[in-house]
Amino acid sequence: MIDVAYERQVDERHRLAAALHQAGQLERRAQVDQVSLLLDLCDAHTLPTAGPDGDDLLEYAGERYLTGGSSGTPSISEYLCLIVGSELGIAPEQGALRIHRALDLRHRMPRLWAAVQRLEVRVWEADRLTSLTSHLSLDAALWVDRRLEARYPTAPIGRLVRLTKGLVVQADPALARERAQQERDARSVDVTPLPEFGVGMVNARLDLADALRLRATCDRLADELALAGDESTLPQRLAQALGMLADPATALAVLNGTDLPTHTSSPAATVVVHVSAESLGEPTDAVARVEGMGPVLVQQLGDLLRHHAKVRLQPVIDVAGMAPVEAYEVPDRMREAIVHRNPVDAFPYGRRSARSCDLDHTVPYQHSSGAPPGQTRPGNLAPLARRAHRGKTNAGWLVHQPVPGILLWTSPVGTEFLTGPFGTVRLPRSLPPAEPSSSPVEKRLRQALASVA
Repeated sequence: MIDVAYERQVDERHRLAAALHQAGQLERRAQVDQVSLLLDLCDAHTLPTAGPDGDDLLEYAGERYLTGGSSGTPSISEYLCLIVGSELGIAPEQGALRIHRALDLRHRMPRLWAAVQRLEVRVWEADRLTSLTSHLSLDAALWVDRRLEARYPTAPIGRLVRLTKGLVVQADPALARERAQQERDARSVDVTPLPEFGVGMVNARLDLADALRLRATCDRLADELALAGDESTLPQRLAQALGMLADPATALAVLNGTDLPTHTSSPAATVVVHVSAESLGEPTDAVARVEGMGPVLVQQLGDLLRHHAKVRLQPVIDVAGMAPVEAYEVPDRMREAIVHRNPVDAFPYGRRSARSCDLDHTVPYQHSSGAPPGQTRPGNLAPLARRAHRGKTNAGWLVHQPVPGILLWTSPVGTEFLTGPFGTVRLPRSLPPAEPSSSPVEKRLRQALASVA
């Protein structure tokens, strides 16, 4: 009896393992199919005709055609990434990256593409390998692909990456030396705030000698903190030491064993915090939003702002009560109100900060003498990244703003999206009927809102 039960358990394990393998294969096949469809879309968005002398057109009816990937890939519409991004539910910039990788894979590493289609290499692994060769000429990339062909079916991705890096250097040694110098010149410091935890990540690329001296200085400061009675762990004291270097006078006093300065100076900085009056009244669990950083507990604002001597409070701008202006240019106060209302790009799945976007007139501004009044108003303005802005103008994207801050988009392929401060919603093809008295746009908006309620 025990043997029968055990055999059943073993059979069930085998069945589940086989089902898991099959699910993984189906997932890999679906990813390959997605790349194939993406390439078909690229083929459908290549240059439509040739110029009068047989030359390729670089611009056609206001639509530019640009090389979609690295050298050797075809020219495609600059606006294809808007369709790809919206259909895949990703930002246009990510759509452009998907296009770039797919074209590189098919045109510059065809043997790798064949291995991907045979499910010998995963799509994400192929993306990694094509990215390593993207700076090479077409002939050099094809050479690397030929040298790797026998390794694709069996080698793990880590080994393929190491082999590819070596072959890339062999393919063009002069370019490898040039890129090495470019990497040395690409020194930078990046800060990623994590305000919900009260910390920030610092990532720096320095000259090696400077990096070693920085670590040595942090080691000295950490040791001095320990001698002064700080019982934190060494990693915590090193982090505290690095932060101390933001105020050189304090760091120097700790290193020299002298009294700490009574006044510290910090560079001028603008930190925009959105917090309601109710949250200030009961700040225990209240949450504020810091522009460019994200959510933070109101109780943590003191730590965030303690190094800023001047804190200016500014009331929320009333968008609804803002009067229109009779000019194409958007006043600063109105721009600020739009940014607060729509903090990111209002294009479907846009993610760029509204502060770096154009403010687009949803109904195009008319400069003629008989133009209607009040064209520049909050209800006719929305932030759009530059490519989305141009796509709306030249590539057949339709948009209405029936409610200030909420936009109803129709793509050139007929897909509809609702965007606003809440993000993006892809609308189903069939929606419930609207009230018969509404205008066509109002009907569609009511249907859309009902579908996502």
